Amino acid sequence: MDMNQTLTMRLETYLLQLMDWNQRWQEWLTSTESAVVLNQANQLLTLQDSGQQLIENLRGITADRESILASASQGGWSASNLTTLARQLPVWQRPRFRDSFEKAKRQLQHLRRLHIASWVLLGQSANYCQEVTQLLTSGSTRQDVYLENSPRDTGGQLLDAQL
Repeated sequence: MDMNQTLTMRLETYLLQLMDWNQRWQEWLTSTESAVVLNQANQLLTLQDSGQQLIENLRGITADRESILASASQGGWSASNLTTLARQLPVWQRPRFRDSFEKAKRQLQHLRRLHIASWVLLGQSANYCQEVTQLLTSGSTRQDVYLENSPRDTGGQLLDAQL
């Protein structure tokens, strides 16, 4: 098998792994959001283990990517990413192969947006839990720092124009 065929086969395998991982990550993010919104603490605990497994899978996929790029470099191809490498191969002329790359790119863009939304939701949820815990333990909620009528020694008027 020549280097073109080897790289093509490895790229196709990589894309399949990436698409599978993208799907599982999206399901994990959706499940996590649902568990937070529905206040299902037990489900969040089980999702933590599957999240760790997904991270380990991602490390393997990333290692495969680096290995493909290193093999290509040893074979004489100059590519900083897999798309650049794929464009140099004869298989790039096949529409199905190009479509696989485009689909993977769209999935990753969608996951980035979903991940940011999940991050914001989880951050807000953590803030809410912190406020509820403070309310239960001290009987009051945290005062906002930037209140105009708060004394300066407690952080009030921190953004005062005179400072």
